[in-house]
Amino acid sequence: MTWHESFAAFPSAALASATTETLVMLPGMLGDGRVFDEVIAALPVVVSCRPVRIDLDDSVHEMAESVLAVAPQHFALAGHSLGGIVALEIWRCAPTRVTRLALLSTSARPPTDAQLCAWTDLHNRTENGEFSAIIDEQAHVNVGSRGGSELIAQWKAMAAKVGADGFLRQLRAQKSRTDSRPSLAGITVPTVVLSGGDDAVCPPDLQRELAAGIPDSCHVTVEGAGHMISLDHPGEVAAHLAAWLAVRPAAVREA
Repeated sequence: MTWHESFAAFPSAALASATTETLVMLPGMLGDGRVFDEVIAALPVVVSCRPVRIDLDDSVHEMAESVLAVAPQHFALAGHSLGGIVALEIWRCAPTRVTRLALLSTSARPPTDAQLCAWTDLHNRTENGEFSAIIDEQAHVNVGSRGGSELIAQWKAMAAKVGADGFLRQLRAQKSRTDSRPSLAGITVPTVVLSGGDDAVCPPDLQRELAAGIPDSCHVTVEGAGHMISLDHPGEVAAHLAAWLAVRPAAVREA
């Protein structure tokens, strides 16, 4: 889908000449603000971006509350993977503060039994001192087979910065996820849902499900991108976010 097709997919939208909103950006598990560096560099200079950590709390709800505590009164919101799950919780907690929503490589579903078992295993291994080995394994899982050594190194550097304690908190938070699908129809702001065509961690079908449940939404698949869509295809991600940011949202509601 092209930039203009992505923009046109918002039927109720009108162009805004510029945006003065702050774009709060939430990384995924074992990620930090650097996951968005190249995307931010490619966005129009009028966009004020604020990456926010989500590795300091033990539940998705607590993560959402921590983001809201440091975010402006009204803001655009983008979340990748676990960050997208937190973004959906932020919408539920404070819908009058969110002006628009971008969901990257994420899911509205609650954990599966297989995921819960995998997270328990990762939790136990981390507590047993295997965090370095887990970083090596998860780098290849998250970056995917097409990711080169530079992307692998970028991912490992972020994971090391989050650290074992942050990872344990994020694993506990993953287990607290709720089923967001029943609340999707209540999202009333322009929403863009981005998928990596080669994402094996969070396949595009999960993003199609998200977009189908959100009334004013557009789903875009970036072909050739993996789970770390903002690392391996930052230019395309920035173009679609720029289109989304150019959509005039409904009048900002009073909190």
